[in-house]
Amino acid sequence: MKKKWVAGIGVFILILSLFGSVVMANNVQSELAKVRNATAKYHDIRKAEENGYVLGTDLIPNMGYHYINFELIDEVVDPLVPEILVYVPSGNGLKLVAVEYMSTVDNSLFGRSFDPPHGDIPYTLHAWIWHPNPDGMFEPFNPNVANVD
Repeated sequence: MKKKWVAGIGVFILILSLFGSVVMANNVQSELAKVRNATAKYHDIRKAEENGYVLGTDLIPNMGYHYINFELIDEVVDPLVPEILVYVPSGNGLKLVAVEYMSTVDNSLFGRSFDPPHGDIPYTLHAWIWHPNPDGMFEPFNPNVANVD
C-alpha cells in the first residue's frame, strides 16, 4: 500500500512538473510575440535609425551587424525595447533577424540568464525572433546567418 502511495505522489509531481514546463514555454512564446510586435517596425532600418539605433559593429560571422541604441544600455532591461537590433545582408538591403538585450548588471529575461560579460561587452542575451536558430532561440550565434567564407 505504501509503495502505491509513494508511486502515486511521484506521478503527481511529474505531472505538475510537466504542466509547469508547458505553462512556462507558452508564457515565453507569448512574451516573444509581444517583442516581435514591438520590433516589427524595425524591419525598415530607417525606423531603427530614427529611434536612436546606430551601426555599432562590422559584420560578425553567425550574428550580423549590430545596431545599438547606446542610450538604452544601463541596468534596466525592457523586453519590448531591446538595446540592440541585429541585421544581416539580404538581396534587399539589411534584414532584421534578432534582438539583443544588454545590461550593465547581471539580468534575466524569458526565464534565461544573460550571458556573462566578455571583453568590454557587458551582460547580453540574444533572441532570434525573426530568423530561426537551430541551436536555440537564445544562443548568441546562429549558424544559419551571416556565414562568411
